[in-house]
Amino acid sequence: MSSKLEKELRRATRLLDERIDLEDIVLRRVDDALKTFKWEPPVLPRKDTRKSLPEEVCVIHLSDTQIGKLTRSYDSNIASKRIKHFGDTIEKLVTSKRASSRVNKAVLMIGGDIVEGETIFPHQPWCVDSDLWDQAIKVAPKILSDLIVHLASVFREVHVSSVPGNHGRSQPKNAGASPRTNFDMISTQITRLMVSNVYKSNRVSWDIDHDEFYSVIPVFDHNILLIHGDQISGGGGLGGYPLTGLARKVAGWTGSIEEDWQYIFLGHFHRPMSGVVQDKVFFGNGTTESDNDWAREMIGDSGRPCQRVVFFNKEHGPVSDSLIWLD
Repeated sequence: MSSKLEKELRRATRLLDERIDLEDIVLRRVDDALKTFKWEPPVLPRKDTRKSLPEEVCVIHLSDTQIGKLTRSYDSNIASKRIKHFGDTIEKLVTSKRASSRVNKAVLMIGGDIVEGETIFPHQPWCVDSDLWDQAIKVAPKILSDLIVHLASVFREVHVSSVPGNHGRSQPKNAGASPRTNFDMISTQITRLMVSNVYKSNRVSWDIDHDEFYSVIPVFDHNILLIHGDQISGGGGLGGYPLTGLARKVAGWTGSIEEDWQYIFLGHFHRPMSGVVQDKVFFGNGTTESDNDWAREMIGDSGRPCQRVVFFNKEHGPVSDSLIWLD
């Protein structure tokens, strides 16, 4: 056996051992977390059977919550309060919508960068209020579970889909870690365990087991492409938003992603934006954080915290678009 092959075999064996150790640690921590969190199962909302009214689906985009990040005006407690406010506002929006539409279902799209991480940039350990374990295995799953249980009391059906973000990486980008070892995805898997542990019902469905960077989500006859957004770079745009880079990617994904799709939802840039590129409608999400010094230094504006809710109907696709301001 050549020395190069022996070296690669030792490396593969070490990575496998590390992965087994990681999975064992995660499972033990999850078991501990499940013992501490309890919810009352949500009451099943009454089904709206008014056939004279059009049916709509509430599409909820949650991304870039950066749970664990610490700034002058943001930490994990503020994140929890803002996401709770997001859920409360969704309930008010739906109550208003139901005066003219039947809204029985929500699609919750978890769009990455749910956790802040700890090794994404060199001085990040000075900018967090908890380590990556607590971010992904304890704090974020509790916040996500609270939101999903709340949504299950507002909607008869809740479908959850997720994609990973760059802050969920277990190591810096070029360090060689498996792309599957992403703590955004670990936190959503734990969230599913937590919700299922107290709420055994098929009213909450999940699409979080794929390995791709994207998810294609059907809403009526309309398909949404959900990505995080770190795949996009280059090209000028408004307020630092890389519209040229987005247009190039959309053109490529239109031919390379097997499923047909008409709408793309993305985060990453922490700035709400929407428009049409390459005949596809895009919705860019904001963030729940505040006081982003990097954004202030690079583009002159750290932005206001917000998240997005879009209502779809069968005939037209998106019929209303709401930015929920969280500050």
